[in-house]
Amino acid sequence: MLQSIDPWNVTGVTDYNKLIEYFGISPFDEEVLNEIPNPHRLMRRGVIFGHRDFKQISYSLKHKKPFVVLDGFMPTGKAHLGHKMVMDQIVWYQSTGAIAIVGIADREAYEARGLSWKECRRIGIDEYLTSLIALGLKPEKTCLYFQSECQPVKDLAFELGTKVNFSELSAIYGFENSTRLAHMMSTVTQSADILHFQLSEDGPLKLDSDLELIGGGPIPVVVPVGADQDPHIRLTRDLASRMNLFSIDLIPQNEKSSFSYWRISQKQGSTEPIEDLFKEIKKISKKIALESSNDFIIVKNISPEKLIQVMQSNHIDFDFSKACVCEEGGWKIMRPYLFPNNSSVLAGLAEDFIQKGYSVSLNIAQEFKEHITVPESNISKEELSKVVQEIEFKYGGYAFIQPSSTYHKFMSGLTGGKMSSSIPGSNIALTENPEEAKKKVMKAKTGGRETAEEQRRIGGDPCNCSVYELYVFHLIENDCELEEIKTKCVNGQMLCGECKKIAGEKLESFLKDHQEKRELAKGKLNEFLMNYKKQKV
Repeated sequence: MLQSIDPWNVTGVTDYNKLIEYFGISPFDEEVLNEIPNPHRLMRRGVIFGHRDFKQISYSLKHKKPFVVLDGFMPTGKAHLGHKMVMDQIVWYQSTGAIAIVGIADREAYEARGLSWKECRRIGIDEYLTSLIALGLKPEKTCLYFQSECQPVKDLAFELGTKVNFSELSAIYGFENSTRLAHMMSTVTQSADILHFQLSEDGPLKLDSDLELIGGGPIPVVVPVGADQDPHIRLTRDLASRMNLFSIDLIPQNEKSSFSYWRISQKQGSTEPIEDLFKEIKKISKKIALESSNDFIIVKNISPEKLIQVMQSNHIDFDFSKACVCEEGGWKIMRPYLFPNNSSVLAGLAEDFIQKGYSVSLNIAQEFKEHITVPESNISKEELSKVVQEIEFKYGGYAFIQPSSTYHKFMSGLTGGKMSSSIPGSNIALTENPEEAKKKVMKAKTGGRETAEEQRRIGGDPCNCSVYELYVFHLIENDCELEEIKTKCVNGQMLCGECKKIAGEKLESFLKDHQEKRELAKGKLNEFLMNYKKQKV
């Protein structure tokens, strides 16, 4: 049975491989890691275990292209070390060149936790935003905002709500007939949070280091979250695609096709947008076809060589990459753009195949639904996306780029289970008294043995130790230092008391330093909050 997991409830999650398999998350493995210059410690140590579509972010990191790191915090209580994992990632992405967008989910807190608007604002600023700034966030490339005060988020949430129904939300989140409408609305508000910085009235702007230009069109976005937030990511990616005029899919090489190709589909409306798009892509790639998905012939019992001969005899410069895939033992030939904008040529071709004795079935579409195919080797996704975005904006579309995401493991509570704001003994707040925090560490659950003698003989178990997690997640940056502590534990050279003492002292030192920086950060808050009011969104 799968563990219980959704954005508001997590219990018993221990097997992250099951989450990868069940939700279709891609593993954050060595192949991904090798594409990232100077990866964050949570990436290096396997704390970040999965992702969706991270390739566009690693490309941006590698080639120093503009992108956004975006996340939000629901202001329900004290910010603790579990929240710091996300904050650390936001600061790291910004240090690599990303623009940092951080929202306070006060509408969600108002609905889900029953907090007043005033209390939501106080907690959002005092607990989350102040600590985030103290951890190193820079005002030059940052926007901090509250859901309740951001009109673009509220407007976009309403529009997104037209693209999803109750049945879909129930399937994703487990909503029932008794679920409050405001709770359901919070899901599309989260999607609007993630997408709203791609909104633009005037089409895409050229993005550079100037924050004033953000809010000017499509830009890659990464959302670092725990696995419990994946339902929000899945919904947002679906809604981003539904809002767009075109979709871009990579069709991999398979038994029906000897090459990989991009398929750009127009979802609705007249054929004019996709014909315009075809003309623009044709300037970049000559191996391109505009096809109708419902307008084709299927020819069976014919070799590829004979197929090409018949096509050539009809004066068609045929290329398998344009319009032909193997289907059920035959060849499916879709009407390419090279034919006139009607079905007469396709019908004539079908008749010729029949006269030559081949088995043919002909399908003429009643509705004209078209898509473009381009071999992947002929055009990069970046080039293709740029052209698609320009045409989409020309015809009033959004051209949203589907957001990327990474997933980190949940931090264990000091008393066992998941670290939670609702269980004070399980967590360490970023505003906690450093000496009291140190005492909590001395009482923490460890992977030690029942006796000192047993631990010296067979060693401890750092993989099931909340104190070792403190080192991995927060207290030690140097991988060699971390490995030395792990080795001493496993070999029985270090007992839990000594290890707790070291961790407690490191934590005490961190909290003292962090709380001093929080005091300085309070005087900088207006720099960050005012930035948002300058944006074009």
